[in-house]
Amino acid sequence: SEDIKRFIKEKLSGKTVVWVYAPNIYSGGSDEVCDVKIKEFGGYDLKISYKNEEFGFKNPVMPVFAVDDSSAKILANYTDGTPACAQKNNSVYIAGGNVSPALWRDIAREAGVHIYTENVGALYTDSRIISRQTMHEEDIKIKMPFDCVLEDVFEKDRYETINGVFSYHAEKGTTKLFIIHKCK
Repeated sequence: SEDIKRFIKEKLSGKTVVWVYAPNIYSGGSDEVCDVKIKEFGGYDLKISYKNEEFGFKNPVMPVFAVDDSSAKILANYTDGTPACAQKNNSVYIAGGNVSPALWRDIAREAGVHIYTENVGALYTDSRIISRQTMHEEDIKIKMPFDCVLEDVFEKDRYETINGVFSYHAEKGTTKLFIIHKCK
């Protein structure tokens, strides 16, 4: 709608905005709102490759889109080499769903967002706590935006950051909840 277009232009100007699949495709075209020009592309069960990961919709979809913008920076391609993800100005276009966590992190990092971990899994934080859930057994490294001491709420272990980073070993399917104690 015109109200949403105005909101995007006024309130999100200068911010990184991510567009997935077919923004505004039936109401004037994607480049009217997302800067990156796209075109309908053959095929319906295509995967996108990014840093040795493949992602896309779980089920076939129609239509499928590809980046058609020579002035955009290509970030990822379909496995056949056709551009599927690109950035132009502050807009990022991604042609497929179930987006790779690595791509989300890289987009966020490029936008200036603090990245707490490179590990895949759920993470929640606010000014007082940080919580991390694991899907499998792994060594976790979490980078805090400042040096601090973290206290495991359940096990009472304490972790002190070194250059803003603390590490621990996580068992499969566990959730850790830490209280953040800021250091001076």
